[in-house]
Amino acid sequence: MVKRIFALALSVVLTCGLVPAAAFALPEQSDDGSLSGGDLTAVDVSPGALSMPSVAALARYNYPDGAGARAAAEDGNDLASRFDLREAGTATPVKYQNPWGSCWTFGTLASLESNVLVQGGLADGATPDFSERQLAWFGRTTVGAETDAGQAGEGSFAERTEGASQTDTQLTFNAGGDYGTSAAVLSAWFGAADEADIPYTDVNGVWDEYDTSGDWSLPESDRTAAAVHVQDVISLPSPAVFSDPANPSTDNYTYDSDATVAIKRALRDSGAVSVSYHADQSRPITDPDDPGYGEGTYFNYLTWAQYVNAYITEDDPATPDVDERTTANHAVAIVGWDDTISPETFSDDPAKQPPEGGAWIVKNSWGDDWGLDGCFYLSYYDMSIGMPTSFLVDLPDADGSFSYDSNYQYDYLSAASVGKVEPGAFGDAVAAANVFAAEGDEVLEAVSATTANPGSIVSVEVYLLDDDATGPVDGTLAASQTEEVEYGGYHTIALDEPVALGAGQRFSVVERIEGYEGTYLPLEVAAYDKNDPDEAQGGYVKVQRAVANAGESFYSADGGATWSDVTTLSAADVQGLIAPSRFGGYPAVYAEGGVGNVMIKAFTTDEAGAPDPEPDPDPEDPDDPALRSSFDPREEGLVTPVRDQGGSDLCGPFASMAALEASLVYDDAASEGLIEAGLSPYHAVYFATMGDEEREAGGLNAFMPDNPYAGGISPFRIANSLAAGKGAVIVREGETDAAYDSMDEALRFASDVRLAGTAALGLAAGSYWEALEGDALRAAAKRIIAEEGSVTAEFCSWQGPNFNGEHSCYYAAPNQTGYAADHYVAVVGWDDDFPCENFNEAMRPECDGAWLVKNSWGADQGDAGYFWISYEDASLDVQTALFGEAKRAGEAMYQYDEAGWTDSLSVGGDAGWAANVFVAERDEWLDRVQFCTTGIDTAYEVEVHRGATDADPRGGELVAACAGVQELPGYATVELDEPVALAAGETFAVVVRVQNEGYAYPLAVETFTPDPEMPGAEPAHMGRGADGAREVSWVSPDGVNWVDPVGYGHDLAQGTASGGSSRSYVTNVCVKALTMPRAASGGAGENGASGGSGGAAGEAKELARTGDSAAIAGAAALCALAAAACAAVAGAAARRRLGAGGR
Repeated sequence: MVKRIFALALSVVLTCGLVPAAAFALPEQSDDGSLSGGDLTAVDVSPGALSMPSVAALARYNYPDGAGARAAAEDGNDLASRFDLREAGTATPVKYQNPWGSCWTFGTLASLESNVLVQGGLADGATPDFSERQLAWFGRTTVGAETDAGQAGEGSFAERTEGASQTDTQLTFNAGGDYGTSAAVLSAWFGAADEADIPYTDVNGVWDEYDTSGDWSLPESDRTAAAVHVQDVISLPSPAVFSDPANPSTDNYTYDSDATVAIKRALRDSGAVSVSYHADQSRPITDPDDPGYGEGTYFNYLTWAQYVNAYITEDDPATPDVDERTTANHAVAIVGWDDTISPETFSDDPAKQPPEGGAWIVKNSWGDDWGLDGCFYLSYYDMSIGMPTSFLVDLPDADGSFSYDSNYQYDYLSAASVGKVEPGAFGDAVAAANVFAAEGDEVLEAVSATTANPGSIVSVEVYLLDDDATGPVDGTLAASQTEEVEYGGYHTIALDEPVALGAGQRFSVVERIEGYEGTYLPLEVAAYDKNDPDEAQGGYVKVQRAVANAGESFYSADGGATWSDVTTLSAADVQGLIAPSRFGGYPAVYAEGGVGNVMIKAFTTDEAGAPDPEPDPDPEDPDDPALRSSFDPREEGLVTPVRDQGGSDLCGPFASMAALEASLVYDDAASEGLIEAGLSPYHAVYFATMGDEEREAGGLNAFMPDNPYAGGISPFRIANSLAAGKGAVIVREGETDAAYDSMDEALRFASDVRLAGTAALGLAAGSYWEALEGDALRAAAKRIIAEEGSVTAEFCSWQGPNFNGEHSCYYAAPNQTGYAADHYVAVVGWDDDFPCENFNEAMRPECDGAWLVKNSWGADQGDAGYFWISYEDASLDVQTALFGEAKRAGEAMYQYDEAGWTDSLSVGGDAGWAANVFVAERDEWLDRVQFCTTGIDTAYEVEVHRGATDADPRGGELVAACAGVQELPGYATVELDEPVALAAGETFAVVVRVQNEGYAYPLAVETFTPDPEMPGAEPAHMGRGADGAREVSWVSPDGVNWVDPVGYGHDLAQGTASGGSSRSYVTNVCVKALTMPRAASGGAGENGASGGSGGAAGEAKELARTGDSAAIAGAAALCALAAAACAAVAGAAARRRLGAGGR
């Protein structure tokens, strides 16, 4: 399936053990895997595994023999003798890569950040600083189904060898990468994110230069976070050239001065150039007393200058413990040049001096206390120099908009492919094509092209395909052009004539790429470099996987006359067509997952002036999902596995979690771990019922026994508990995977997923909202099911005459005894044409049509865990939908209504005001508010007042507001028009006005309903803080006259529904405030809790409800759970369209 990455706002694997963890000493490793500091004795550290393309594979980017054929034949007389990006203000500060072998990410982003500055900088004027952690993690993590289900599993990764014990973090961050890996990740718009958003720390915000025991993983949702988009990756020619590239050696080395000129021009015009080289030292040395300080084999520490004068590819068997190789093992960034650096700068020994003067000014990633403020000189004539690369970006404007809105692509492995197809390997007439389908009304503005040789000619054609097209040219030619590109690499080619695309239109991009070595097929090839002597020595092997589906990519060997799907190519077909390995022989193409797609992307903009989609479809609109005759989410991969409640009474919690899981799947926000394990119904029901306030909310007296798992519990009560921040959590063995008699109190406010909203539909037992009925309820339920996820329902599950086992369908006729609703399920689809004949003759509905229902009795019941229930089933009560989102790290909730919405209050008429006054407990941003509406198409207005008092919630300064309409009753989470900066100790009020169209109970309230044997009792815990003090809410009919609603005697919806006065006691209104920390570290900051950089105490607050000090204290134990949550739940995104709004 094509992945359209949606914008809002080649294989040098450089593992580089050359990290400052060993700057002075190799730390000792404790039993728990953490590192402790060693003494100041110099200890050599192995550079680590390195697997890179052969010189022969990289030679494609070099200039051909004969200056007349070179793209940069100019002599360079226009270039200064010295140039330094640092002096021009277009280089970013030196960074520190410790504790990982992630040099390649620092070299990449140094180039990218510099290019931003050359272009004039970011719109907000901030110094660009992008996330190396994001690039390192996703460079060695395959694409997840949340990002692209059709290409899931594609990419590069590392696998442990037998007996190895590395953590996932150690495995990923030390497996390394290269500029091909960087190009693959960044060209897919996977980054680059701001460092502030994804810092170079573990999940708890901890960074230690010697400690590799932490968890540095990232959730799949962070893959697409991007502050800038990479649109070009320029593979510059290398000054180090070998006349026999298949057998490179000192003897056949030559220096290419034109390549040096090309790099200089790139530095001047585009910014820093990433480059790889052989680092002589296995550790940075800064101490003059260090035995290695002075002059090494190739590096002079007195002048901070390097020159490698020998190219050695194999170790001497006579000295197996010595690594004599001088192939590239470290990645850095060139930030300038100096032609005046003399040969003597590199060594006093003439034999170690380059033939001529001149050196690159190179920025390292070992901190600014190493070298010359973190930099050093690298001779133009260094034989180990390789892969000079420039990364060019597309900057967003002040509104956060990029040049292109969407990136259609299949090639996530792309330039990272270990198998490098040789130019000319598929013949001189080969062409490539990708076929896409527009997801909206758009304009195709540009395409990508990947070239092998400098000076390549790229011919591009765009076809609008016929409906019955089977090949990439079966349609109308809409655009064509030919471009010459100066260098090899990845390029964005803007179309001279953009092509308008209608939603659903299939189109193809056809390319023919011709270079001086022949015509090139840019094909992904996943391979294993079996010849790499470093493989497996570190306890891991580096692996790749390519994914190609029929109908996506095509190639033609005869210039486009006939076409073949790339899925017809086998590993054997491709094996002999790739470049040799660096270590002799050829990489082995994987028999399965070895051949991928062709490397062509398509960039579109949303059609100018196209109307925004209507949020609420017109019932008369033929595209309204409510008018579809059938819908089955199983056919679209929008379901999670069927769970099994066993012998418990927990159908309500199981149905609730099924609905919540479905909402995440619909939003592409459910990780594979969440889908497999599920959200825990046991945690949900336990903390919805256990606790002082929970017992009171359930009407239990002190003498009544605790039994959280008996008697059943409705989805409404589960939703109220989730809204209070108590869950939902992913099932974890030994913690939340069973009906434990007791659960750790520290888990009470744990949540991987938070409840973002609900939609209350019907309730046969008597609702306290404006309930839907009949056709209106059915239409609303269908719309939710088709667009947002499943809805919960209750029905009679007894299997008598009402159940047909052959067709797995239920129908209970009206006015029948013994058929009361007794079981909650999740309604996931429908079929208007489900035959009434499928039901039993003794009890059969009059008309066709049934709901598709997901049960919680395991997959061996019914139709693999599903069944049908007639629209006309008299016991059926379609009740509510639950919508979830990933819990934001650091989010705090202010609330008084922990029991949630249990009734609705009238203050006279269809409108009313509700308010809560809170005190900020840290420096934070108030950006969202949660409340409940009780009517259909309810209009709401939200206000935030700074300095308000209990006497006047609307007093003080009005600092934020928002307004809108809520279609259905239920919880709603809304964003303020502008976030509000709050200081610790500051008082603020959240005020909500709601206006129903006909329902006279507009205000959602929390109520206490005592046991009938104790009428008039007052709650001891509800409506009170941990210290027993009242938590006061306010209501008003007009926003001027405010009263405290606490107590009995109010006009409540449930009292009216029962035909008499309510026996419930109002405690608080359902209005909550959601905040995020203002500390740059991402934790609570100095005003939140100690360890504001993300440590245990800092994490505690985000998992506890603000205002409950006992919960805050207990939540410190949840740090590990919080870290797991961040990795397990992907951020919400539009289905099949990923927003780059996490910048």
